[in-house]
Amino acid sequence: MALQAQHPDPASFNVWLGATDLEQEGEWRWVTGEVIDYGYFSEGEPNNWDERCMSLSNIDARIEDSPCEMLAVPACQYPSHDSDELW
Repeated sequence: MALQAQHPDPASFNVWLGATDLEQEGEWRWVTGEVIDYGYFSEGEPNNWDERCMSLSNIDARIEDSPCEMLAVPACQYPSHDSDELW
């Protein structure tokens, strides 16, 4: 799978990874509805300080929970060069 941030300056924002716990606090799901294993998060995350979206930190590449309104850059999934299929 190839990921690419679609923003003029992707380094200035955390990247939204396509998951939230907006439907039920503490129950993390991908946009497809699949439940997420907490193993995806970095140590100490999610810390639930009213942060409802999963993000990749632009500072230290940690996967953490962030306020959704602060995430301006989504990660986009697209086919790799040697395949027409999305992962």
